[in-house]
Amino acid sequence: MLMIVIWHFYFHGIMHGLLGQPVYTVGTALGIANYVLTTYLSIFCSVCVNGYILISGYFLVNKTFKLERILKLWIQTFFYAFILAVVVHFVFPEIAGIKDILKTFTPIRSREYWFVTMYMGLMMLSPFLAKAAHALTQPQYKILLFVLGILNLTFFFNLPYGDIYGGSMSLLWFVFLFLVAGYIRLYDIHFGKEKYGHYFWYISLLIFGFVLMRTIFKAQYHHVSLSYSSSAYNGFAFFLTIALFMWFKNHTFGDTVLVRFLMKIAPYTFGVYLIHDNSFIRTILWYKNIDIDIYLGSIWLLPMMLSVSIGVFLACIIIDFLRSEIFHYFKIDILITHISFMIDKGYLKLKDQIQ
Repeated sequence: MLMIVIWHFYFHGIMHGLLGQPVYTVGTALGIANYVLTTYLSIFCSVCVNGYILISGYFLVNKTFKLERILKLWIQTFFYAFILAVVVHFVFPEIAGIKDILKTFTPIRSREYWFVTMYMGLMMLSPFLAKAAHALTQPQYKILLFVLGILNLTFFFNLPYGDIYGGSMSLLWFVFLFLVAGYIRLYDIHFGKEKYGHYFWYISLLIFGFVLMRTIFKAQYHHVSLSYSSSAYNGFAFFLTIALFMWFKNHTFGDTVLVRFLMKIAPYTFGVYLIHDNSFIRTILWYKNIDIDIYLGSIWLLPMMLSVSIGVFLACIIIDFLRSEIFHYFKIDILITHISFMIDKGYLKLKDQIQ
């Protein structure tokens, strides 16, 4: 999740200024150096969304569906959407109004967080996708992935189909990633496990080279100044994500202090996304308080990018830990589990009566 904070610093902080206006072109030698370093870092971090869905699909393809997962996701999303809207309304009333607070009562429908909206849909489809993954033969599964790949992936000149069927922020893209991870899990895919790390670095450098050449081409032949840009999740970033996913999947991590620390904070990482990418917090964090254009030609751009991202990440971890303690104190998690159990019980009873 730290990678997605860095990605949002690049996308919201560097690529856009206040009110989403494009941020300034790159003109100096130091500015070009910053462009090269931050662009490569953004490519490295562009795997975060795809990676989260791959991890979900990898584990859920063999798990029994639980309504509790969906309820917990909705409750946590609503909690942050509502609380943050209320707090921002009283501190910065020009950013969040009463209508914005009311919209938080339907966080999924209003797409308060586009990722959560798509992820919720994926969770609802997950038992059917898992069942299909187990029912298909391996050749049939390969054909399905090939067709979904044709419909979802986009490369040069928006080929094969670009975003016609939804693009990299669509439910169809998430379904494709889920099934790719399911295939890896069910058939224990290997391409030479000792080389996945090499593949990751090679692909990242190739993507960076392509982005750089495209930008230089525009500057030379279309008289467009060198400027910051991003790449879609459903482009070459997909292959970069697969390489990183397989690298970690086949790597054995020792019982180190870092690993234990990461395991402890893992339950709070989704809260990092819900807090820092809340639309109101995003405005305050990236547009209102960071005057990024003065750093684009400064030696301090990359250190600031990393330090701010780490600071935001750790602050959000602490906040979500406190949220978890509040939920535990008021037994909200137990209530969610009980409601889920009662609904599941009622569904099974109705199913038996129909049969």
